[in-house]
Amino acid sequence: MLKLIFIVSVFFASSAYAADFAVLKRQADANDAQAQYALALAYQQGEQVSASPSQAVFWFEKAAEQGNIKAMQQLVAAYQTGNGTAPDSQKVQFWLTRLALKGAPQASFQLGSYYENLKQASIPTSVLAELWYHIASTSDPRAEKKYAQLLEEKFNQQRARQVASINQLEQAVTEPVATSGADKTDDQLETSGYVSRSNLLIVLVILLGMALLGFMRMKRQQTQGYQHAMKQRAAEQAGELLTKSKTIKQQKQQLKRLFGQLQLLQKSHKELQQQLAQQSAPSSPPQPNEPHSQKMAVACAILGYTPTTLPDNKTIKIRYKQLCKIYHPDMKGSDEEMKRLNHAVKYLLAQRR
Repeated sequence: MLKLIFIVSVFFASSAYAADFAVLKRQADANDAQAQYALALAYQQGEQVSASPSQAVFWFEKAAEQGNIKAMQQLVAAYQTGNGTAPDSQKVQFWLTRLALKGAPQASFQLGSYYENLKQASIPTSVLAELWYHIASTSDPRAEKKYAQLLEEKFNQQRARQVASINQLEQAVTEPVATSGADKTDDQLETSGYVSRSNLLIVLVILLGMALLGFMRMKRQQTQGYQHAMKQRAAEQAGELLTKSKTIKQQKQQLKRLFGQLQLLQKSHKELQQQLAQQSAPSSPPQPNEPHSQKMAVACAILGYTPTTLPDNKTIKIRYKQLCKIYHPDMKGSDEEMKRLNHAVKYLLAQRR
């Protein structure tokens, strides 16, 4: 019974590990840098999958190209020791420089120590140009184009050297045959020609394979550069749209507030007109020969008061300013109405002194 329980638990645990690994693989294929780094560690340490240093280097490089600092550090160690890939001093310089530019701890010191202990006396300028164009190609299309040109030139030079080596090999194979052909039998000549053709075919296959790998790598780097530029452009456009949307929203809110204030002003103006219409305002200002009580009533009515509800002078002046906005000729009023208002205010203020 215990054995059965153990077998079942092991089965379910392995199923869970397999499911987790499948999810991690899908996330890494979807270009998730954290998932790519975790998948590389799984291949490096043999967790949930058979250990594969070459696959670990592949996924470390994927994550490093997206700026993962830990993945860059792993690549430096891999290209220095040759674990999972061939040792490559140029790539060590590239990833150490990327780390130093990102401000990784100890990266600058490590880069200086690497240059100090470098066996070659000096670094060719073409190597440095390729290094910095490669670093800048992630954000600058011009650098990406220059980097592609340098890779193409490098490939062409390598191919020219390989063709020259093939020619030298052919000469080395054919010359002994030409000089000692008289001493060899027909069978020996046929065998020698077959061997030389076989060696030539093997060399050609190797060269074609190297050329194809170089071309595929260059195309992959170009595609990744284009994808990065497109993502960056899409992010910039999204940011611009978000900023414009916020501005439009603020303008709408401001217009709404102004419209509300305008409605309140119109309502107050309408109420004031109704109040004045309900009061019996005389058609002419108070005359000097009219009785005092009648003059007072007329002046109060023009300002919207009654003799018994007449406020203090400060309130009367405030009401006067409000009515000026209605009766002034510049505010769709008339000169007659403005004259009546001025006479009424002067009369009331003179009576309150």
